[in-house]
Amino acid sequence: DFKALKVATDWISGQAEKYGKDCDFVIPTDENSELYYEASFTNIVCNAANPFDKAEQWQYIDKNVDSEALKSKYDCNNIVYLLFTNGYDEALKNDDEIIINSYVVNVYDKPLDYPYELACLSMYEGSSGVVPSVIAHEILHLYGAPDLYAFDANNINYATTVGFVDYCRENVPQEIMLSTRDTETGELLSDRITQEITDITAYYIGW
Repeated sequence: DFKALKVATDWISGQAEKYGKDCDFVIPTDENSELYYEASFTNIVCNAANPFDKAEQWQYIDKNVDSEALKSKYDCNNIVYLLFTNGYDEALKNDDEIIINSYVVNVYDKPLDYPYELACLSMYEGSSGVVPSVIAHEILHLYGAPDLYAFDANNINYATTVGFVDYCRENVPQEIMLSTRDTETGELLSDRITQEITDITAYYIGW
């Protein structure tokens, strides 16, 4: 969703200004952009039950995308790869071993097999497709922001404790890494982001 992506990246750039930081994005605006690719994969891209099974996607990037040339052309420090899924078998919804969700493939402070920052975004996250707040939330993961809505049960989230999660819920309910839903209505908004990057996430991402 090109519109939702622009809303998300513009919002992050605006939040950066609050902290005196420059954070600009170069994004595809239509299907003719050299930054836009289409591919079919044999695995289930947004199966959060097996989040690190992404060799197929990493190898696709390796083979088809000249990352260094793009960074040079656009004078970018780094590239983040967003995989938007466009479909899956409805029967999979009843499979307990499959969890269709948006998430990021990374383990904080631990090495990965490939040097690509990869976010998987399910087009079924909201009634109108993946929404800007979810896109922004997942992009921020790629810069080091942890989830603040759950404690670290698998040693991949900076050892976040139950107490810290409770603190965030009480003190920063507007924090986007705590919730992607509008704090007033509880809805996933398709045209804007009403959450904020608070000092907690700003700390994690180096702002």
